Amino acid sequence: MAETFYEIEPAETLPEEENIEKESSLEKAETNQAHNQNQKREVFSQAYKRIAPPEDYIKPDISNADHALKSKTETPEKDSHIKEEERNAFSKINKLLKTPSEKPSNNARSTVHYSLVNRKHKHLPIPIYLCEEGGKIIINITVNASGKVIDTSYNNASSSSNKCLIDSAIEYAKMAIFNSGSKKEQLGTITFYFEGK
Repeated sequence: MAETFYEIEPAETLPEEENIEKESSLEKAETNQAHNQNQKREVFSQAYKRIAPPEDYIKPDISNADHALKSKTETPEKDSHIKEEERNAFSKINKLLKTPSEKPSNNARSTVHYSLVNRKHKHLPIPIYLCEEGGKIIINITVNASGKVIDTSYNNASSSSNKCLIDSAIEYAKMAIFNSGSKKEQLGTITFYFEGK
């Protein structure tokens, strides 16, 4: 009897498996509040706030310096026009940044996500965990102009094919109500994250 040795190297993790692992570690739900994935994030608006000068700062008298500067250099008419346009654009941007956002917070760590362009949810049921298994179930939806869900179907990009989860997600999706829109029918998705028992 002869012995044969084979050198077996560990299998490499597929990028798809890595994405699933990353997704599951990142998507631990912190809230049941639904959030629209198409909503733009306004994270950077905080960075544009004005910083107050130090308390001991003394503003220098620049009235004489300004007069001397004007007499030494004369700006051509073309440059002043460009600078005026820049100032107008800058002031418009500042005005936009200063206006308070009417959008709800964009919480990506939720048990319910939806993707529906230019729509906000009025009622989006929170999934109740009645199934033994857990998983991410994506439901394709069609919403009419008044905001009611008129059609639903299972999306194969879901992480589970468990019938209990799919049936629950479809029932919840049918109960969803969105604000009215200009389109007669609009396609979108609702993603439910179910936790197993």
